[in-house]
Amino acid sequence: MVHLYDIIVITVPLDGGAILYDVIVIGAGIIGACIVRELSRYQLRVLIVEKENDVALKATATNSAIVHSGHDPIPGTLKAKFNLEGNRMFPTMCAELDIPYENCGGMVVAKNNNELETLKELQARAYQNGLHDTEAYILRQDRLIEIEPNLSDSVIAALMLPTTSVTYPMEAAIANIENAMDNGVELSLNTEVLAIKSRKDDFIVKTNSKNLNTKIVINAAGLDADTVSNMVNKPYFTLRARRGQYLLFDKSVELIHHVIYPIPSEKGKGVLLTPQYHGNLLIGPTSEFVPKSEQTQTTSDGLRYLKTESQSTIQDIPFSRVIRAFAGSRATPSTKDFIIEETGVPGF
Repeated sequence: MVHLYDIIVITVPLDGGAILYDVIVIGAGIIGACIVRELSRYQLRVLIVEKENDVALKATATNSAIVHSGHDPIPGTLKAKFNLEGNRMFPTMCAELDIPYENCGGMVVAKNNNELETLKELQARAYQNGLHDTEAYILRQDRLIEIEPNLSDSVIAALMLPTTSVTYPMEAAIANIENAMDNGVELSLNTEVLAIKSRKDDFIVKTNSKNLNTKIVINAAGLDADTVSNMVNKPYFTLRARRGQYLLFDKSVELIHHVIYPIPSEKGKGVLLTPQYHGNLLIGPTSEFVPKSEQTQTTSDGLRYLKTESQSTIQDIPFSRVIRAFAGSRATPSTKDFIIEETGVPGF
């Protein structure tokens, strides 16, 4: 088991230009963490900086914890490409780093004939994205009740997704950073990037405590990634905070075995019911664009919506056993896809 307190922080010297890094990664969430672990395989001097007082405290700590199968993204997008590849890489990473991982499988449920047609479209999309027929297939109600007996009577069919899994993203990020640090990567917490100056062969990264010198900058700053990008580029994308509210249940609530999805909409995958690796049931998220200042706030309307939507899928949910309500946000880019590229500024 990986523990938060296992991380040892290496303090970076305060004398700005004295150290030339090969790479500085901005942001110590799950993306930054996996990047520095990969970079630690090479003979490079790498630093990861994080403005919070620990790693993985933002979006990485407040999400559904699902390793999605790749059935849903629009074919041809980076999201579709890396969703599938990431799903297939995840078991190996979890085994190597002792990261929580459970291959519980998932199902997208349909409650009427119109939704059944949507299931068929999702199945076709899954095949376009690279899933095999054993990884995305439709079952009817009689078979579903055998698998998930607490499904609502209104559910008539489901798209089965056996490669869907659950993990614990915070522990995954911690494990990747620990492994990277064992291999020489440095971590600097409470370090907020204020400005970046691009020079001919390097960058000066100004932070709240020191100036840093590096050949390459990797921007993994989550909801602040557009702000960081604009420090060196002309603005070419924006990010909005899409808040998701959740209900977490006591471990005594054992209603489902699979991740259960409703039919998706333009807002996302909908209100899911997810068995968590550590034994809890999680219901959520909502999907609301909010100012960044409101990204972790729960609302009575949002929590009421979760109860209404989830009861249309699973019957007899004991809401008296909710032990925590929380909210997190995901960065939604104006490009409508992942942004993974060297920008117009070489090395950034």
